[in-house]
Amino acid sequence: MWHVPLVMTGQLAAIGLVVTVAITVVYAWLFNHTGGSVLMTMLFHIAQGTVSYAALGFTDADAARMDWLTGALWCAIALGLVLIDRHAWRAAPRPRSPARDVSDQRTSEDAMTVTCRRNRTRCAWHRNWCTSHL
Repeated sequence: MWHVPLVMTGQLAAIGLVVTVAITVVYAWLFNHTGGSVLMTMLFHIAQGTVSYAALGFTDADAARMDWLTGALWCAIALGLVLIDRHAWRAAPRPRSPARDVSDQRTSEDAMTVTCRRNRTRCAWHRNWCTSHL
């Protein structure tokens, strides 16, 4: 929400709010797919914000056009991540070093699922508690 004052003062185009939401989706996907690495997410954020349009030679109308083009690109990337990696948005991210429980030892017969005490299913695909495969 801190981007709203930037739009009000003219430092950020209005499309910047939509793009901010799209980029946040990409950051969330990256965070979840790097085992919760804040370092990787921050490095991505720094790399994304380091190069400005002016540094690339875009000014005035060209810079405004680049806002729309890169905004459309970020929205397409975010939409693609949501649609293609749909199962990742339904489950909590897998921890980096999962705590192994003695009752969680799987055999070849029950390699896909193990029933928990709450009658939910531990999903072998996501390696966490979910109900998406019931």
